[in-house]
Amino acid sequence: MGNDAYIKTIAGYNTGVNENGWATSVLLGRWTGDGYVDGTQGEGYTYLFSLGYKPSDVHAFNFTFTGAGQWHHQRSSWLSIRDYQNFGGDDDINRKFNLDWGTKDGEEYNIRRNFYNKPIGTLNWDWNISGNVSLSSSFYGSWGRGGGTGPRGNNFRNSDIDLFPFNIDLTEHLLNRGNGAASRNADGSINFDNVVNVNRSTTAGYIGANSNYDGLLIGSNGFRDDNVNRAVLIRRASMNSHNWYGAISNLKFESNNWTYGVGIDLRAYKGFHYRALNDLMGLDAYYSTGNRNLVNGTILTETIEASPFKNTGLTSDKIDYYNIGDVRWTGFNGIVEYKNQQNLSAVLQAGISNQGYKRIDYFDQTNNVESDRKNITGGYIKGGANYNLDEKNNVFFNAGYIARQPLFDAVFPNFANVINEDLEVEKITSIELGYGFRSNGLRVDLNLYSTSWNNRFDSNGVTLEGGISGTAQYQGIDQLHQGVEVEVTARPVDRLKLEGMMSLGNWRYKDDVVASVFDDNNQQVGSSTLYIKDVKVGNAAQFTSYISSKYELFDRFNVDLSWRIASDLYADFNVAQDDTFLTPDNPGALELPTYNLFDLGVDYTFDFGGSNLFARLNVNNIFDTVYISESNTNFQGTGATLYKGIDDTNFVWFGFGTTWNFSLRYNF
Repeated sequence: MGNDAYIKTIAGYNTGVNENGWATSVLLGRWTGDGYVDGTQGEGYTYLFSLGYKPSDVHAFNFTFTGAGQWHHQRSSWLSIRDYQNFGGDDDINRKFNLDWGTKDGEEYNIRRNFYNKPIGTLNWDWNISGNVSLSSSFYGSWGRGGGTGPRGNNFRNSDIDLFPFNIDLTEHLLNRGNGAASRNADGSINFDNVVNVNRSTTAGYIGANSNYDGLLIGSNGFRDDNVNRAVLIRRASMNSHNWYGAISNLKFESNNWTYGVGIDLRAYKGFHYRALNDLMGLDAYYSTGNRNLVNGTILTETIEASPFKNTGLTSDKIDYYNIGDVRWTGFNGIVEYKNQQNLSAVLQAGISNQGYKRIDYFDQTNNVESDRKNITGGYIKGGANYNLDEKNNVFFNAGYIARQPLFDAVFPNFANVINEDLEVEKITSIELGYGFRSNGLRVDLNLYSTSWNNRFDSNGVTLEGGISGTAQYQGIDQLHQGVEVEVTARPVDRLKLEGMMSLGNWRYKDDVVASVFDDNNQQVGSSTLYIKDVKVGNAAQFTSYISSKYELFDRFNVDLSWRIASDLYADFNVAQDDTFLTPDNPGALELPTYNLFDLGVDYTFDFGGSNLFARLNVNNIFDTVYISESNTNFQGTGATLYKGIDDTNFVWFGFGTTWNFSLRYNF
C-alpha cells in the first residue's frame, strides 16, 4: 500500500519439479490507486501461467503466458510553471494540478485515459545435443490491444467548452481570454456534466439526406450542414494495437576455454493505428469525414469502451485515420567467447539484419493504399575484454558499432505511403574503458565512455525568405555522449553498508545540419540550416550522484537513508522543431535548476508460521523538495517572470513531493 490510496496485491505459487519432470508456476496480481497527481485513478491486473516439462537431461520445454492489463487516467497536457502557481490550491507550486480531469455523473472523469493489455505467449525448448553442444529456441506471439483517449470536435468554436489550450498555457487560455470558464471549476478541474449539457443544448436534430438518423443530435469535427454541429466536444480513442510473432534460436558449442555460438532471429510485426468513438458526451451520433474514400462522409453511433479487456474497435467503425504498419525482420548473429581460469575473459559478437517496412492506409491514401516494401539492412559488431591484474584489481574495455535501421515514421514521413529514398541507417559507435577494485570491505568500479550517435532523422515545417513555406527533412543529426562514472560500495563496520555513485557527462550535438526544403508537391524550394553545434542534449541530468547508508540497528532490523543530486539537466526539446535553432546566435539549451532528494527506508523480518514475514516502509523525498524534473520547451526570455531563474511560461513537469509505500511479503 502507498500514498493516494495505492494498494497492490500479488500471490504466486510454484510447484517445483515433480518426479515426472513437470513444473507449474501461477501468479495473479491487482493494483488500484488514485494517483499522486489529481485525476489519475488507475487499475491493473497481472497474470502469469507457466508450465514446464523436462522429460530427460537432454530436453526441457517451457510454455509461459503472461501479461499486465491496465487503465489509468493521465496528465498529458503540459503545464507552464505559472499554471502550477495559479491553479488548484494555496501552495506556491501545486505539483498535483492536472488540467485534463474533472467529474462526470459524480465520478472522476479524464479526457485522457490510457488503457492497454499486451499478453505474450512463449514456448521455449532447450536441447542438450551433446556434452558441449546445445540448442536453445524460443517461439512467441504477442497481441497488444489498447490506446489512449483525447478530445475530438471543434470545441474551440464554443467558448463554454473551449477547455484545452493550443500552443499557450492554461493561464493565458482561461484567465486572460475566459475560454472554457463556464465548464471549469474554481480549482481548474472540469465540469464534464456541463459539457454534456452544452453539446445537447447547442445541437439541433439532424435533417440530412439519410433518414435513418432524422432528429438525432449529431456532432462532427468538420462537417457542419444539415444541423450537424461541429462546435462540440466528444472523447475519441486513438488506438495502437499490434500482432507480433517471432522465433529466436541459438546454437552453442563449447571447447576448452572457448565458446562459439550462432543464431537466427525472425520477427513479423503488424501495428494497427486508428481512431474510434469512445464517449459521445450527450450526443447521439458523430459525422465522420476522415475516410477520403467516402466522399460524403458517414454517420457513426458505435462506441468502444476505454478498457483493455473490452472490444478495442479493431473490427468496428473508425474515424479520422486507419493505417497499418507492417514490419518484417530477419537477423543472423554469431558470438565467440574466451575465458581462461586465471585472469582473462573476452567476447566478440556480430550480427546482420534486414528490416522490411510496408505501410497500408485505408483512409488517407486513396490512390496509393499499399506502399512498396522498403528493405533496409543493419547490423552490429561489439566486443570487450576483462583482465584481472591480481585478486583485487581488474581492467576492462568494451567497444561497439551499430548500424541501426530508422524508425517507421522516418521511412514514411508526413504519414504518407511514399518511401523516403534518401534514408540512411543511424550509426552508433561506442567505446568504454574501466577499472575495478575488490577487497573484503571495499568495491570500486570506474569507467569512461564515449558514444557517437549519427545520422538521426527529423523533419519540420519552415518558412523561407519571401514567405515560401515547405518541409525541411534534416538528415545527419549527430550526437556525442562522453563521460566518466564511478561506483563505490564499502562496509567500514559489520552492521553498516555504504554505497555511492557519481556520473559526469558531456552530451551535445556535434555539428550544424543543412536540409533541403520541399513544398507540398515534393519540389525543392530552398534549404534550411539547424544551428545546433555544441548544443547540450536534454532530458537527462549530465551530472548525477548518489550516496546511501544502510545500518542494521539490531538483528533483522535495518534503516537506510539515501541522497541524490541531479545537475546539468537541460530541457527535453526537439531541435528540428524549435525555431530557436534556425538562427546562428541562438542561446542553446535551457538549463534547469539543480535539485537534491533524500529517501528513507526501514525494514524488518519477522519469524512467522515457521517461515518469515518481511515488512518494509519507504518514504521518498522526505523533505518534500520542490523541483523541476523535465521541461518540454526551451524559452529563455529575459523580460519574462522568472521562477528560480527559469521563464515561467516554460512547460514543465515538477517532480513528486513526499510519497510513501509499505509492503508485506510472506514466503512459505
